[in-house]
Amino acid sequence: FRIGEVVGHLRHEDPVAGDGRDVRYVIELELSSRSLKNSLSALSTSGSGGALLISGDASFFVADDDSVVPRGVAELAVASSSPGGHTVRIGGETYQSLQEYSSVLDMHLLRLLPIGRIVAPLRAYQIWTISVTSLIVALVGPFSWYAWARIRRPLKLLVESFSRMDQGDLSVRIDRREPDEFDLLFQSFNRMIASLRRLIDEVAEQRIAAQAAQIRQLQSQVNPHFLYNSYFMLHRLVKEQNWDLATRFSRMMGTYFKYITRSSTQPTPLSAELEHARSYADIQALRFAGRIEVDFPIFAQPLDAWQVPPMIVQPLIENAIVHGLKDVQRCGKLAVAVSRLQDAGQAVLEISVEDNGPSLSDTGLADLQRWLSVPTQPDAPTGLSNIDRRLRYMYPALGGLRLARSALGGLRVSFLISGTVSPEDAHDG
Repeated sequence: FRIGEVVGHLRHEDPVAGDGRDVRYVIELELSSRSLKNSLSALSTSGSGGALLISGDASFFVADDDSVVPRGVAELAVASSSPGGHTVRIGGETYQSLQEYSSVLDMHLLRLLPIGRIVAPLRAYQIWTISVTSLIVALVGPFSWYAWARIRRPLKLLVESFSRMDQGDLSVRIDRREPDEFDLLFQSFNRMIASLRRLIDEVAEQRIAAQAAQIRQLQSQVNPHFLYNSYFMLHRLVKEQNWDLATRFSRMMGTYFKYITRSSTQPTPLSAELEHARSYADIQALRFAGRIEVDFPIFAQPLDAWQVPPMIVQPLIENAIVHGLKDVQRCGKLAVAVSRLQDAGQAVLEISVEDNGPSLSDTGLADLQRWLSVPTQPDAPTGLSNIDRRLRYMYPALGGLRLARSALGGLRVSFLISGTVSPEDAHDG
């Protein structure tokens, strides 16, 4: 039989109860406390803490170790217990109490576990974790520095060098010498920069040679028709005995041919280029007297400090007369101007040639602008294209020729040049 049945029998058939029933026998069951303690000790598999069995009214109490779980503590644990478990303090140490209650026996079975011993392995793992983490940090720190010094810094140096090269600085060179893969990469970069400089120098020399050839070609070319008409006009002035005008005309022709027959291909002072252009304009004004009026003012300030490619202004005047004013019978106008501009604090001059030719349509102007932007087209005007390229060679930041509708009604051709003089030293024009 079970203990619960015995206890129930004793409760309901107690002869002392005086219920008047005939009690034939009484069974008394005695349990060994030592056996109970041994059974409770079996619950303490870890060898720490304690186990106890206590009645609901705390009148009966058995513990596997009375020194660990005295009666007062056991009663307190039962009185403050809640399903599942709670913590109690015993002798200055905190225990986790786990309990189960039997309603049949009206008894509590408690198991007390010292929290300090429970978490001791966790603390050991915590120490190991902290130690391993510290070791990883100690290893990652030097590795990070090594990666930065050996990988990140060389890559940054290479990127900065490429950025400088992209901005046009071909003097950049990487002088780092380390026995690694980056050394081979840096040497290749230096060789590439040297090759680029050499190629650019070769292209520049070719451009200079081509430019010089173009200038010599322009200088050697004298329009036979212009020469014939000029001599015919001089002959007519001499025949009419107009000595003053003939003298002036012959001087203009001498100045004109002296300039175009010189062998120099170097940049020339703007004042000399304008003097040559003025001689040509005056010759054409006398030739087309009554048809074309030339506005070519005399500039009071010297323009020797400003440099331009030779034979740059006169072809623009010739282009205006030959193409812009070819159909004008009278009241044709040709204007040459030099004006001062201010470009980011730099002294800049604008030289313009414009006419009032009526034959220029909006479509024709658009075609000229398109031809100038793509000079390789077969029908592009070679004269303007050559001038545009020569200006871009000398002043790449300022661009070449600019074509627009003139305020006079025809075509306005202009270009910019920069100089080392202050703006106050240049004439407004």
